[in-house]
Amino acid sequence: MAIAGRSIPAKVPSTALPATIPDVLLQAALDRPDHPALVDRRCEMSYGELRDAMLGFAAALVRAGMGKGDRVGLLLPNCAEWAVACLGVQAAGGIVVPISTRYKAPEVRVLLERAGVGHLVHVGAFAGIDFRTLLDELGEAL
Repeated sequence: MAIAGRSIPAKVPSTALPATIPDVLLQAALDRPDHPALVDRRCEMSYGELRDAMLGFAAALVRAGMGKGDRVGLLLPNCAEWAVACLGVQAAGGIVVPISTRYKAPEVRVLLERAGVGHLVHVGAFAGIDFRTLLDELGEAL
C-alpha cells in the first residue's frame, strides 16, 4: 500500500499506533513541547500549549457534565479554538459533531436532533451571524 508516494506496511502492529488523536498530541508535547503545533491568523500555539489547552478544555467539559460517549456539537469557525475544542472533546471521551457556521436555525435543529447532541460549544458571533440569536430560535432543541 502507498500513501502520497510512500510505501507503508499493509498491516501495522496495533502496539505501534497511538490509541487516540489526543494521544498523538500528548506524545508530540513530550517530544517537542516548544515546537509550533498550530498556526492561526491570530495566534500560534506550541505542542505544549496546545496540550495544556486541550486538557483544560476537556476538564471544563467534564465539570459541565459531559460524559464518555456524549455527542458535543462544535458551532465554531475554522480557528485555533475549534482545534482546542475538538481535541478537548475527544480527550474527555466525547464524540465531536462539527456544525457549519453557515447553517440556519432549522438546519442546526435537525442536525442536533439526528446526531443526539447533548452539549454545544459555540462562538457569540461570526461573519455577521449572531449565534446567540440563532440559539434562541432553537429553543427546546437544546
